[in-house]
Amino acid sequence: MKTQTFTILFASLLLLASCSNQIEYETIEKNEDFRASITQGSFVELNSGHTYYNYIPGNGTPLVLVPSFSVPCYQWDHTIEMALEKGIPVLSLDLYGRGNSSNPDTTYSVELFADQVIQLLDHLEIKEKINIAGISMGGRVVSQIAANHPNRINKLILVSPGGFLNTSTIINSEGNNIVSDEEIKEFIATDFPTRAEGQLEDFYKKDELDWWIDLYRPLLFHKHFARALISTRKKERSIMRENVMVGLYDFPVEFIWGAKDVVFPVEECCKNALNWIPRSEFHILDSCGHMPHIEKTEEFDRILFDNILK
Repeated sequence: MKTQTFTILFASLLLLASCSNQIEYETIEKNEDFRASITQGSFVELNSGHTYYNYIPGNGTPLVLVPSFSVPCYQWDHTIEMALEKGIPVLSLDLYGRGNSSNPDTTYSVELFADQVIQLLDHLEIKEKINIAGISMGGRVVSQIAANHPNRINKLILVSPGGFLNTSTIINSEGNNIVSDEEIKEFIATDFPTRAEGQLEDFYKKDELDWWIDLYRPLLFHKHFARALISTRKKERSIMRENVMVGLYDFPVEFIWGAKDVVFPVEECCKNALNWIPRSEFHILDSCGHMPHIEKTEEFDRILFDNILK
C-alpha cells in the first residue's frame, strides 16, 4: 500500500532538486506514462476519466474508504492494513483531481465523486451491500451515495464529516462554476507555497506529524490540481436534504469525531447531525483533531473494527 506514496514522493524530490530559487508547480501531466509509472494499485477509465484504486478481496462485507477534500487515498493506508489483517475486503480510491486519478476538465462536485464511487463499484461487480466510510469532504460524498443508493449500504460511517455546520448552505449552485486562468494563477501563487504545511492544521498534536507535509507536497506538482480544488469549492453546497434522507433509512449511521476538530467543530456539528439523523451513534476521541484515523490510530481501530464492524 505504500508504493503509491513512495512513487509520488520520489518524483517530487527529483523536481525539487532540479529547481533553483523558485519552485515551479503543476509540472506533471497525469497521462499514460504517469499511470505506467505507478507500480501498485490499479486504474480504470470511468465516465469522467481514469480512477486510481486499491481493491483487496476478502471475506464478509466490503469496506469502502472515501478520502477527504484534497488528500488522496494514502491517508487510509493504516486502516487498509488493519482491514487486511482481519480478512475484510477493502476498497479505496483517489477522487478525481486528487492523487493518481485523472484531473478531468469538468465541474467538480459531490455528485461527480459519488458517481465515481458507484461506477467503480459496478466495474468491480461489488453488488452486495457495503460498509462505507468517508472522512471530511468524503463524508459529504458517502452521505450522497447513501441517500441515493440506500439499497447498497450496510453501514454508513462518517469520520469528521463535512456538511453538518450551520454555515453549510448552498454556495454558487446556480452561479458561474467556471474556473478562470486568473483564479488558478492567483491560487497557485498564494496558496501552494504554504498548502503542504497548512495540512498540519487538521491535527491537534502537530509536532508529532511533520511527516504528513512530505506526503502531501508532491500533489502540488500535478497539473490542474489547483483547478480541481477551486472548482470543488465553487460547487460546494448544503447536503442537509441528503442527510435528512439518510435519517429515514434503517441502516446504521456511525460518527467518529475528534474532540479538538477545528475544521468541523464537533459540538456544533453534532447538534445538526442528531436533528437530521436522530438514530445515529457518536464516538468522540479526546485530544484529537480532524483526522482521528491518523492521529489516534489505535483508538480509531478499536471503534471501527471492534465496535462498528464487529
